[in-house]
Amino acid sequence: MKTLHFLIIGMVGLAVSGFGETRAEQSVILTPFDISFLKTDFNRTGISHQILVIKPNQTSSIHVMAYNNDNKIHQVNLQIPMENLANFVSSYSFTLSSLTIYPHSSNATILNITAAGINDTQTGFVSVLAQDKSFGMRSKGFYLAIGNDIPESRLDWIDQSLRETMPGVAFPNLHDFHETENKIIPGNVFGMPKYLPKGYQLQGFSENAPGPLLVYSPVPITTNTTMIDVLHSGGIVAYYEVNDPAFDLNKWMTSYVGQNEAQEIVINGMMGVAIDQQKRQTDNMPFTSPAVILLFKGTSQLEMYGNISLDELLKVASSVPVINESHAVSAQCLEDKDFPGKPCNDVIDTANPNQKPILGDKSDWQTFYDMKGKEWMESKKQEMYFADKNGILKEWYEYGGSSGHFANSDVWYYYSLYGESPDIKRYYDGTVQKNWIYPIITYYYASPIVFVIVGIVAVIVVFFVSKKILVKIKK
Repeated sequence: MKTLHFLIIGMVGLAVSGFGETRAEQSVILTPFDISFLKTDFNRTGISHQILVIKPNQTSSIHVMAYNNDNKIHQVNLQIPMENLANFVSSYSFTLSSLTIYPHSSNATILNITAAGINDTQTGFVSVLAQDKSFGMRSKGFYLAIGNDIPESRLDWIDQSLRETMPGVAFPNLHDFHETENKIIPGNVFGMPKYLPKGYQLQGFSENAPGPLLVYSPVPITTNTTMIDVLHSGGIVAYYEVNDPAFDLNKWMTSYVGQNEAQEIVINGMMGVAIDQQKRQTDNMPFTSPAVILLFKGTSQLEMYGNISLDELLKVASSVPVINESHAVSAQCLEDKDFPGKPCNDVIDTANPNQKPILGDKSDWQTFYDMKGKEWMESKKQEMYFADKNGILKEWYEYGGSSGHFANSDVWYYYSLYGESPDIKRYYDGTVQKNWIYPIITYYYASPIVFVIVGIVAVIVVFFVSKKILVKIKK
């Protein structure tokens, strides 16, 4: 499962008290409908998914059923996210692409899917996404195998691809949580859960990538505990993140739900997604993949996963308090060591047509330009273009933020006011490919000149820097 991780900064004002099995205050709304397939439409039943085996250019039909568990009528539209299928699915169509489902009843449509004319055997996961016009998204998937005379040994492994974890310890730098540590993960309005399943305790805090995170378990978790042991214990891990202002939640949710057999949820008025526990197979040993919940509040994101039932994880997530936002520091308004007088409007009056952007306008940022100087600004501008050209603008933009240095993002914002900054939103959509020959440019660079000489033995990259030199190679 791919979870989209962004610039991870963390929590504000966490309270250490309040753990244990207490009554969870919760308001949870799940997607009110579900979808399923007719099993007889498939050639084979896998460990956790049906498998459809077809030949190149062949078309097969699959019955898709939608069930309404609500008291309302739902108009459900169906589609297949094609991000991972474009190379070997030539076309698809639904006999009815939109279903009207009445309260406590079901409706069905037929999916017609045509394999591409390929020469070699290919397999892929097909997700059917059902989305209501008002609220609710849910996906269901099956494996597709395309080829002539596919051996049984190949089919046996199609649905056994998900492994519990890579070898190694789960949290190598796990340590006790101290209240003062909430200062190193600012900008996130989510607090610590007030409800935990019986016997669960906070095991520690870790800044380990993609952290920061908190770990809960009914058994001791140490810096030597493997992720397999964490999962087998039923452990719960909570990540606290801060997304870029350009992050498009609606677009992300549609993609995530479609690719991960997830469902849309609302917890205490906040949008999110959830994934049930699922049976999986690894090296001929069955196991259950964790339940997952992601919640969003402004730029704040909370992700929880645990090898417990989704119902129980929902109780934990719904007990997470949202810190009074009037006392929380905006993710965009953190202390900026590179621009002490940085303008920032914590409250935006959308009814005011003269309202300035949250970080101010051209007149506000003239001070930043004057403070840094023309030569420095022009140097950073060219550095920004270099990073974009090589697909590493996101790393360049985020560099230094965790330590309060926002020079790179400040430069991007200044030039964006004049329409001269490259589009950074596409980096957070995951559509940009990095050129890993080039190093990631850091905050310390000034007017780099790059010569790349590719030889038989090595690649030599030479940077001339006016003041400080710091090269950070992405490994």
